[in-house]
Amino acid sequence: MPDNENTTLDQDTTTAAPATPEPPAPAGEQLGETGMKALEKERQLRREAEKKLTDQQEAAENAKKSESERLTAERDTARQEAQEARLETMRIKVGTASGLPQELVDRLTGDTEEEMKVDAERLAKALGQSGGGFDGGARGTNPKPSDMNSIIRRAAGR
Repeated sequence: MPDNENTTLDQDTTTAAPATPEPPAPAGEQLGETGMKALEKERQLRREAEKKLTDQQEAAENAKKSESERLTAERDTARQEAQEARLETMRIKVGTASGLPQELVDRLTGDTEEEMKVDAERLAKALGQSGGGFDGGARGTNPKPSDMNSIIRRAAGR
């Protein structure tokens, strides 16, 4: 056997040096006048597109803020209406318990039941009422006349 069977062929281990790019010639020399105009137009279009994109992103953010603000306003309105309903219910409850006429229940003030009770007591005292109901005093303790003559006298004011 020949001695070169166990030997390997030398491979070319030298590599060509990468070609270094030549420094670019000024754009005007490479593109010419029409190429420069086209490049400038392309750059202008890119700037406009970027500006449009930025404007659209800002508009989307503002729309989200507007939606958020709208929802916040709706929530606040709902809370306000619920609070007003609670206060109205409380006024009716306290006014009924205090014996105020229905026309005066809306005049009760206060944010808590205790405050409304104090106000109802003052109002009842000012009106000279000690109790009763929403009937406005129609159910008094005066005895009802039993005969027709008494009814006529009472109606005539005698």
